[in-house]
Amino acid sequence: KKMNKSTMATVRTQLIKIAGKVVRKARYTTFKLCSSCLYQKQYWSTLAKIQRLPVLE
Repeated sequence: KKMNKSTMATVRTQLIKIAGKVVRKARYTTFKLCSSCLYQKQYWSTLAKIQRLPVLE
């Protein structure tokens, strides 16, 4: 299912309210999603776009 015509509230609900687990080891923190997560591809795509945003000071 594509999210092209979804409202911001719907996108937020679908991408943020998903089951996951934060795993912390030595120097790394990993976020693991369930393999059956419907929006896993969209989640990682959105996260990559957020990380590319410029930092405002």
